[in-house]
Amino acid sequence: MIASRPQWCKPLAWLAVGLGLALTVAACVLLWLRMLPLGIAGQWYWPLRQMSLAFDLSTLAGVILVAAAAAYVIHLLRLRSPIKPDQYVLAVLLCCIAAVGMMAGLYLAEDYPHARSARTTVAIAALPYYGEAVLTDDVSDLLQSYGDFEGRQGLPDRLRTHPPGAVLYYVYAKWIILSSPALLDFGQRLLASEGISLVDIPRLTFGYTTVPMTAEDVAAGLVASLFLSFLGVLTPAALFLVAAAVTEPKTALVSALLAAVIPSLLLFVPSIDGLGTVVALCALAAFLWSLRRGSYALAVLSGLLWAAAFFWSIGLLVLVLPAAAVLIYYIRQPDQRRAALGVSAMAAGVFALTFVVLYLAAGYNPVSNIAEILRSQEQIMARAGRDRLAWTFMNLYDFGLFFGPMLALTSLAGLTCALYRADPHGTDGQGCLFHATSHMAVGLLAAFVLLDASGSTRGEVGRIWVFFMPLFAIYAAHLRSYVADQSQACYIALLLAAQLATAICLFAYIIPVQP
Repeated sequence: MIASRPQWCKPLAWLAVGLGLALTVAACVLLWLRMLPLGIAGQWYWPLRQMSLAFDLSTLAGVILVAAAAAYVIHLLRLRSPIKPDQYVLAVLLCCIAAVGMMAGLYLAEDYPHARSARTTVAIAALPYYGEAVLTDDVSDLLQSYGDFEGRQGLPDRLRTHPPGAVLYYVYAKWIILSSPALLDFGQRLLASEGISLVDIPRLTFGYTTVPMTAEDVAAGLVASLFLSFLGVLTPAALFLVAAAVTEPKTALVSALLAAVIPSLLLFVPSIDGLGTVVALCALAAFLWSLRRGSYALAVLSGLLWAAAFFWSIGLLVLVLPAAAVLIYYIRQPDQRRAALGVSAMAAGVFALTFVVLYLAAGYNPVSNIAEILRSQEQIMARAGRDRLAWTFMNLYDFGLFFGPMLALTSLAGLTCALYRADPHGTDGQGCLFHATSHMAVGLLAAFVLLDASGSTRGEVGRIWVFFMPLFAIYAAHLRSYVADQSQACYIALLLAAQLATAICLFAYIIPVQP
């Protein structure tokens, strides 16, 4: 039975591609006709806009960079000789360049992208973290305030549902930018390129915030937000590290390429979610490699990165479940059990110790902060009237749309093959869940279902849950193993084309980020 399973994965791969193409075309046409469901009326709905689908030069440049990265990756896959480490490094670098090119290409295709980003940064409804940073005089007082549910009732919702990481980023980024004439001038020049004079810059805040801001504050916020958003283009590199720890290197390389064209990663500028994705993936990668190598140094790094992920958004910690699933795989290996338990204990200890130090040094109480966040989320969802059951299903749809219908279907097909141990390169007969890849698939699905069923997030998950998307892309890359070698270039090209079409259409017809 084990030997027969790869046979049904081969047609499954092309079936997923065919359905992915059909759904991509359908989604783009329905977007154009304004008939695609984009939420639940009266609760949450993606706002619409009408832009030309004609390629802007910046968008075309992004597509060319994606094509160049894909061409080099496909070239490496076809090599008969082993791929050298420097070739892997160059390929992953090209994937990151493709991601930044495509993100910038879409961003610059707007008429006034910098003005919108500046307004979004200062807007209470969008990124209230910057306004809080402008008001912050004492970081210790700021950290001590987190966890006070009653005392923070008057703050914007997004401040009440996030730990202090984003606010602290803006506090220190603003300080650095205002201390650097070159960086401050860069922000002012970006706004000047859209006809906004230095005197007029403060007017961008009118109607968006009650926090008084100078022209320098607004320009600094713009630069800080753009830098923060574009850090998300490191996602392909972070995903490569994760995938290489649980699967073979060529699959990891294709995973990095696919991560570069996830619409949710490319569309949201400015946003805090890209950096959160990178930090969480790096935490997961460090832990997986500590298991694989039995490295306590990597375990320490992992603990610190998990703490950073928590500090950014507690939802990122749900990726502990895929990590725990892979840990179970190593525990099941008698010769690796002791080392796996040791590095896991080290990572957990460093994670806990980090918050002990923060509590003693600055008064930040993570337990109280978690309780505040959970109570605030429940209160906000009830106030907004978002039905729990309806959003349990709508979240899946929203996630699939912004992940890209093509990647959603090929990832599910790849997950199916991984769970059934349909590995064309495997020789063992241990049944399902033998390899680390299969174990991680179970943990990933469990994390996704748990987060959806919890009802903590109802709507806008196409942006918020971007940290899940790259991990699912690993299984779309895994699916190429069942495609004949001479057809793998076609498989990859079709996936990239569908993903780019989805990103461009979503950008043209949906307002991803608004002040």
